[in-house]
Amino acid sequence: MNSRRQMIVIVMLGGWLTAVPVGATALGGDRPAAVAAIVSSAELEARLTDRVAEGRFGPTFFTLARQYRDGLASTDNGVKRLQSFWTARAKTHGAQPEVLTEVGMALVYGIPRTWLPTRKLGLAHEAEGYFNRALAADPNNWYARFTRAMFYLKVPKWAGKLPLALRDFDAAVALQRASAPVEPYAFGYLYAGDAYQAADQPDHARLLWQEGARLFPTQPDLRARLADQQAR
Repeated sequence: MNSRRQMIVIVMLGGWLTAVPVGATALGGDRPAAVAAIVSSAELEARLTDRVAEGRFGPTFFTLARQYRDGLASTDNGVKRLQSFWTARAKTHGAQPEVLTEVGMALVYGIPRTWLPTRKLGLAHEAEGYFNRALAADPNNWYARFTRAMFYLKVPKWAGKLPLALRDFDAAVALQRASAPVEPYAFGYLYAGDAYQAADQPDHARLLWQEGARLFPTQPDLRARLADQQAR
């Protein structure tokens, strides 16, 4: 891939994670706490540090982690702080796939904040490495599997990453089917369908969206995908 195409690929990756509300509902474990009032990054860091140390990676962890990312992602210094925080956690808790996944996500947030093509490419490679490490630590970690699938899906089709996205989405959906449905899984069906639609397999996409819509009837994007496909 030439340098211009590499730069286009990496620019398109930046910021996509903010649109996916993973962690808004339980993935198992403890119930979400009343975290809406927490606005200080320092407070969020303290609570996330405690949860990492205690190995509590339930829904409250994911909600706090998302709030922490959202609060820092809009500035260069904020992204640097985000990256530093999770890199430090990985040094002490690098066996935890959730921590490694958060490092990867923090690196992705850094991609649109630099103009240097080599730096953009380096951040993307480094983020992919952390996603790979997370799944090497636990191949059945849905959060890590879904996140890497989204990472690959957002790369333009001509870059050749779509088969990797399909593989990870297949694994994520298999994990979903093996456990009780929780709200974040709706996005597994939604974006797995998108990946198959992008792979010119609309029938497979429709089946995934239909399955998701049956399990999550109030999820509007699944219904919208089905209606849009039917209208074509």
